[in-house]
Amino acid sequence: MGKTSLLHYLRQPEAQAGWGLSPDWCHFIYLDCHNIIPFQEAKFWRYVLRNLMQSFKRDELLSRHVQDLLNQADPDSYDLNNFLTILLKPGSWWCCCWTNSRR
Repeated sequence: MGKTSLLHYLRQPEAQAGWGLSPDWCHFIYLDCHNIIPFQEAKFWRYVLRNLMQSFKRDELLSRHVQDLLNQADPDSYDLNNFLTILLKPGSWWCCCWTNSRR
């Protein structure tokens, strides 16, 4: 099995359930970065944030934080760090899997 196939497998709810991972506290974000041309840090984080927004449709607080970051022309690293601190609250588990980055 190749790396990309493994990442696709890991994001499937059936695979996660087989490992005892609940969508209530375990979140997988899959990013195919081949469209980030040229690969730049700001473009990468905007891509990550747009994908995270899909995961937060039911969480008003996290959605607002993501939207605030997306409203910045170039997401600030300090603000990103604060957001990630909020995101990584005790009792939750996040896995951000990406492939096809050119860096």
